[in-house]
Amino acid sequence: MWNIPMVSAGRDTTSPKYSRLLVGNDLNSDVATRKKYANLVDSVKDSGGTVHIFSSLHVSGEQLATITGIAAILRFPLPDLEDIEM
Repeated sequence: MWNIPMVSAGRDTTSPKYSRLLVGNDLNSDVATRKKYANLVDSVKDSGGTVHIFSSLHVSGEQLATITGIAAILRFPLPDLEDIEM
């Protein structure tokens, strides 16, 4: 659903593991996209993560909107760029 790269380091990485989800409140998109975001928020909350919603009227919300309006802090480390084979 979200095309998120998963890392296998001996852990269960079959589903996204987020510790924090940062969402802007100005997601001006169609109903289907907003429903996907709502499902993602519910998934993060159900897995023990926290969700922070930023107002578009605050500078932090404006900055988040410049990088797609949504961001996540992962629970598992990603490999360094030097370790990735291209």
